[in-house]
Amino acid sequence: MPISKLDSKMDSPSKTICCCLCCKVDRYKYVTVVSMGPTANNEVVVASRCLLNSEFDTFASYTYDERGLYAVAIVFAFYRE
Repeated sequence: MPISKLDSKMDSPSKTICCCLCCKVDRYKYVTVVSMGPTANNEVVVASRCLLNSEFDTFASYTYDERGLYAVAIVFAFYRE
């Protein structure tokens, strides 16, 4: 899916989080995890765990599920000095 279509499907809070992440590029280290695959009438559960400092670190996630294909993207942003 082109980025422009993905952007149009994102909800407002996700866009806000992504904008905040992108504005502070030089002070953050980013880790991105993307899972994709066919659903084929099965249920898929994606979970993640991460130790974050709630004052500085953050994350954003987006889920796509349509026409037998799922995709889950998670971006973690870790503050570094």
